[in-house]
Amino acid sequence: MKRKKLVVMMISIISIIIFMGVFIAETAQRKLGSGKNEYALITSSVYESVQSEIQRPISISLSMANDTFMTDMLESEGNYTEQEMVDKMAVYLSRQKEVFEAQTAFVVSEKTGRYYSYDGLNKVIDTQKDAHDVWYSIFKNSRKAYDLDVDTDEVNGNCWTVFVNARIEDENQKLLGVCGIGVSMEKLQQIIKDYEDQNNVKINFINSEGVVQIDTDSVNIENAYLYDVQYGKEKDGYAYTNENGEYVVMRYVDSLNWYLVIHGEKVTVTWKDIAPALLTGVFLIVVNIFAELLILGKTNVHKK
Repeated sequence: MKRKKLVVMMISIISIIIFMGVFIAETAQRKLGSGKNEYALITSSVYESVQSEIQRPISISLSMANDTFMTDMLESEGNYTEQEMVDKMAVYLSRQKEVFEAQTAFVVSEKTGRYYSYDGLNKVIDTQKDAHDVWYSIFKNSRKAYDLDVDTDEVNGNCWTVFVNARIEDENQKLLGVCGIGVSMEKLQQIIKDYEDQNNVKINFINSEGVVQIDTDSVNIENAYLYDVQYGKEKDGYAYTNENGEYVVMRYVDSLNWYLVIHGEKVTVTWKDIAPALLTGVFLIVVNIFAELLILGKTNVHKK
């Protein structure tokens, strides 16, 4: 009889242990799923915030490039004195900057190399002698309608700026110049910093070569590389764990031709997550053993 009750007690304990295992496994699965969903939401929010901040300047730059005033002025540039061109361009660019609250607005003439800004004539670019002007030949040769270029703004104290470069062409697709506006890097950094502080993550935007384009630490912009990235262009992004055990989420931003990268803590199951199940299981085992011993004791007394 004792043996039978001992078997029953063992079966009960094993059942409780199995129940604990199943409960803990389900808890772990829920925690992992919840963590991944949280990172997915953060990624989506950052994606929308930064893209909307830059998408409008892209539209404005393309609109400037197709403005008949712009094409007419560049085509007839030789009919005006340099100062007349500078004055007319300054008025136009000042209006663009003020109306759209841009950090800067500019036009570069393909014919003369003049870099017109809202503040007047900034310089005559020289892609052969001035490293700061190389962007022009790179963009020109790319033949893209528009592109983003992270660089320091010589007109505004060399502060970091995201320039939107748009190609200006005549009706025969001949290049007349490049125009665009600049987005304040500080504004984008503040958006990212708010997400980093709220969610305890690290956020970067990088180009296809891994070069950091946006970072809350300005030292890293155009200087730091991310080597632990896995490139892909899935619409909703993708996630993986890097060699350091960090959870990494990446998403390609098509309109910017950049990648959003978010590094966060590895999603793990902690003692706090499984403690309730373990404690409940231990309690049930103790109660079960106590109850079985009590029954055995009563049985022995009855036999006497």
